[in-house]
Amino acid sequence: MRGLVITPTFNEIENIERHIASVLSQDRDLSILIVDDESPDRTALRVAELAENNSRVFLLNHGKKNGLGRAYVDGFEWAIKHDFSFVIEMDADASHPYEALPEMICMASAYDCVIGSRYIPGGKVVDWSLSRKFLSKLGNWVARKFCSLPPHDVTGGFRLIRVSLLASINLKNIESRGYAFQVDLLRKLFLEKCKWIEVPIEFKDRELGKSKMSAGIILEAGLLVCKWGFWRIFAKEKI
Repeated sequence: MRGLVITPTFNEIENIERHIASVLSQDRDLSILIVDDESPDRTALRVAELAENNSRVFLLNHGKKNGLGRAYVDGFEWAIKHDFSFVIEMDADASHPYEALPEMICMASAYDCVIGSRYIPGGKVVDWSLSRKFLSKLGNWVARKFCSLPPHDVTGGFRLIRVSLLASINLKNIESRGYAFQVDLLRKLFLEKCKWIEVPIEFKDRELGKSKMSAGIILEAGLLVCKWGFWRIFAKEKI
């Protein structure tokens, strides 16, 4: 099975080389696609240089900073077009454990979606303040309840998804740009009755570079989750 790690980037020059090397070292059949939003720090240029000497490295210039959700949707469509078997969502800042990739890949033949989970036994978050952990767990709980999603970690961004499953949903209908995208995507996948599993991961805070989280992103996520919950409970509208 041909696998593709998809990583959206904006100003990740400090992390990108280590990230690409760490991904590719986990499995010789694994490739990586960097979807870059015109990073001023020349992240895309460095990826292009690496791609010249490695047939498993690909670059998709996104054109402008248009949000995490749009970057992933474009990456998914690229994977569908190029006949990959599965994709893996992954950040560039080493917050997601590279050593978890082989286990997730082994599960790709049995499951449609493998979720790297911070919130099941064995999973944890390190290097976060108590307030940040509380807000993350609260946001995750609200999203689970409002959207009636069964996984314990619905807001995380470390997942393996079969490309055939992605091809069966309307990717253009995903409205969220920021981190609410992860919840939005799960809503679509679970409508397709996907076979899923969660595996515990240790999530670490980034060491280099700046977080892309902002008040605007948090507000967008909260408003969208409330809207989806209203549709589910009162309007009975299809996702």
